[in-house]
Amino acid sequence: MFSLLFILLLSDRQTFRVVSTDDAAWSQKATWDQQTLIPEASDRVLIPGRNRQKRSISIKAVTDANAASVMVGAAESGFGSLTICGTLNVDDSARDLDRQAGRMYVGRQQGNGVVMQEPDSNVVLGRSLRIGYDSVGDGEYFVRDAELRVGQDLHVGGDKQTVGLLDLTGSARVQAQDVHMGSGNAKIKLTSVDDHVPAISVERTGSLQGSLTVDLRSIQNAVQSIPLISMGGNRSGGFRRVRVHTQQNVHYELTYRDNDVVLEKTDRPLIRFEDWREHHFGAEGTPGSGAYDDPDADGVPNVGEYRIGCNPHVHEGDAVRPAVNSAGRVSFRYIERTDRTDVRVVPQASTNGRVWSSELLTTQVISTTGNTRVMRATATSSDLVFRLAFELLPDEDVRPNVLFVVVDDLNDWTEGLGGHPEALTPNFNRIAGRGVRFTQAYTTTALCNPARVAMLTGRLPTSTGIYGNSNPMRLSPVLADAVTIPENFKASGYNISGGGKLFHGRPEVEWDAYFPSLTDNRPIDPLPRNRPLNGIRNPLVRWFDWGPVDVPDDEMGDGQVANWVASRLANSPEEPFLLTCGFFRPHLPLFVPPKFFEPFANADLPPGIFPDDLDDLPDFAVRWIEERSGSDHRAVLANDEWHNGVRAYLACVYFADQQLGRVLDALENSSSLRNTIVVVTSDHGWQLGEKTAWRKGSMWEAACHVPLIISAPGTTTAGTECHETVSLIDLYPTLNELCNLSTISTLDGQSLVPQLRDPSATRTTPAITTRYYNHTVRDKRWRYVRYETGQEELYDHLTDTYEQHNLANDPEHRATMDRLAGWIPEDQHPPVNGNDDDDG
Repeated sequence: MFSLLFILLLSDRQTFRVVSTDDAAWSQKATWDQQTLIPEASDRVLIPGRNRQKRSISIKAVTDANAASVMVGAAESGFGSLTICGTLNVDDSARDLDRQAGRMYVGRQQGNGVVMQEPDSNVVLGRSLRIGYDSVGDGEYFVRDAELRVGQDLHVGGDKQTVGLLDLTGSARVQAQDVHMGSGNAKIKLTSVDDHVPAISVERTGSLQGSLTVDLRSIQNAVQSIPLISMGGNRSGGFRRVRVHTQQNVHYELTYRDNDVVLEKTDRPLIRFEDWREHHFGAEGTPGSGAYDDPDADGVPNVGEYRIGCNPHVHEGDAVRPAVNSAGRVSFRYIERTDRTDVRVVPQASTNGRVWSSELLTTQVISTTGNTRVMRATATSSDLVFRLAFELLPDEDVRPNVLFVVVDDLNDWTEGLGGHPEALTPNFNRIAGRGVRFTQAYTTTALCNPARVAMLTGRLPTSTGIYGNSNPMRLSPVLADAVTIPENFKASGYNISGGGKLFHGRPEVEWDAYFPSLTDNRPIDPLPRNRPLNGIRNPLVRWFDWGPVDVPDDEMGDGQVANWVASRLANSPEEPFLLTCGFFRPHLPLFVPPKFFEPFANADLPPGIFPDDLDDLPDFAVRWIEERSGSDHRAVLANDEWHNGVRAYLACVYFADQQLGRVLDALENSSSLRNTIVVVTSDHGWQLGEKTAWRKGSMWEAACHVPLIISAPGTTTAGTECHETVSLIDLYPTLNELCNLSTISTLDGQSLVPQLRDPSATRTTPAITTRYYNHTVRDKRWRYVRYETGQEELYDHLTDTYEQHNLANDPEHRATMDRLAGWIPEDQHPPVNGNDDDDG
């Protein structure tokens, strides 16, 4: 028998640990036989499981842990297990909010924890239970014919990389005020014993995502309805994966009824995607030739039907790699229901396993039986990976919501646009896989304030005179009474809220809610010490610096914005909403946590760096570069920081993408998904040494080309691309048409709805980008630049992707330049008062 000692560790917080008298890891169970466990001047009791130790403790009597928290599997790959055969009370009687009393953590900070409640045991937690928590924690909590009461909130799988399992068997009962299935790998498993089915009772709110498995194979009396989770208050989200195991010929389907999670008896089987794939493709994922079965004898061969009875929000099957037949055609078969008005199946393919597109496949009907038809998807090229995307369609007669995401200073360094081959943007790909990616979208001006004013008012800078960062929007006589996008939504009965940078300065409209406040658009970012990290001191440009700042994501301003927007989606208003989300990175300074730098240790310079690239530019363009960023480029070279600058920008893009992912997680687990339009874009591009220019404000592709992705349920086809030239000035009329808002006759743009419905629909209007009296016109092939001096540039993007060869002096192209110049507005509004500020 090992004796136990309490050791008091003095640090930022006083903490007790339960340890053994020797240094060796415990290899046998010890009995925690104290009837009362009251730490002195502390708030934590660690069930050991730290520094790779494996330790187990069993509670056999009534044990109280007053004014303390219990941690099982605490940290650093340690393993801790706690078996409860009697009663454990973890009380918060001190009611001191600064202390961690009344909580239990199972698997925390890279620890592995297991708690087992044996039959007839009882656990009462005064505050919370967190299973799988904080930094790759892995926790499992088993309840066998026992009772678990949580005074406040129950969290399962709290963070993205955590794993949490709540496993209930027989007559197990769980009570909590709030239940949160987190953004991690959250799982609930319910197993019946005879006719006893475990149940969870929630008093106030439940946020559901992750997976639910219900095993009813022991059920003797197959009743019509089985309640699983009773929601006394409100529910948000839904389980992303549901599996129901039943006896043969007994079928249950999961539904949400009055917020409760209920199993309803049905006469049709629920077919899992994995079963369908193996049936039709074999265990290796290659096409099978077997017949399509009719297991319920209703005349409809429904093996392969992925029924959406459990209301999950993401329906993507695992990728499969079909074989090539004798004709050299790569294809696979899938089944489609013709009577489903709430979901459609979209086969998609990828050449690299990341950027998924439905345009890489052609589909045809193989056979039709009743309301089911067999489809074949055939690849348009070889060596593709396939998947099925299940796209939810909007409810009828429901006004759509809008989630509008704007990323600051983001150029085309996103996957799918090819701006930099090393860019990592899986969440841009994720939303593009559900909608239309515009491959040729351009800003109206490559500077923050005027670009955002133009986008949000639908008026070009040449129409308003807003050209600089210090030009207040309402000083323009054209915009004094202009109705912005948020104001038009509000006038139409929408709830409008937002977080982060949408307008360049303070939020310009009367929002229903805004983060961080109704008068401020940007939470404060933590800064590293010993700045500048890159050694470059530039008195003309604030924050021309880059490097890691060692803080958690949530401490970054964009992390705070992502959390606020995610919580807004989880608790969306009853009326239709416009929710805006503005991320500041990759704006200068390029500071993000170190983990985002790791994938880019050997980052290449931007593609399109050529010696003597300035030789064919007009004098005005060369002077422009020198005045705006000539000292930047020389300083970067002198400090050998070019690769580091590129690495930092890629890291910031990756960071912004991960924050976007947190917002998309919240949307996909909310009840609003099927009725929410998503727009993701940037205000303008950014240069990292192309033509020796840095930052923004130029007339070239790197500063003008931006990402634009729109997912509009019921309008867009998932995983498609539009290669027509479009402008951000087109977003205002597009949203008006999609949401049936009031038409504003003065808008300068054109609706993109025709291209959302059919990405191949042509457009004749090029994109115009303006910088005071300097203009560039971009159509599908050409970029034409005309400076205020009358000097010109012309680039043929059919053969010159990186604009290396200026063709403006070739008489052969005079007609092309004259045609494009004809799109530049003849009447240009003079600049309103205010100085320029290129660091915005």
